Amino acid sequence: PNSQSAKLASSLGAVILSGFSKDVTHLVTSEAFAANPDDEFVQKALKQGLWIVREEWIVQCDREKARVEETAYLFD
Repeated sequence: PNSQSAKLASSLGAVILSGFSKDVTHLVTSEAFAANPDDEFVQKALKQGLWIVREEWIVQCDREKARVEETAYLFD
């Protein structure tokens, strides 16, 4: 995520990583990266079965002060 989204996610309790581990649950990204099936992060996220969501998901979680359902924020 961009730096503003990363700060917001951290304030909600997320741990921001620059790589992948077995503990990663979501890839929060922009449409430009999600639309690129050759992107290394997208490939790893798909392989691990992670949620690949828009940054707006973090904003909505902050608004509701809770983790919201991811399906409305998935990339097609």
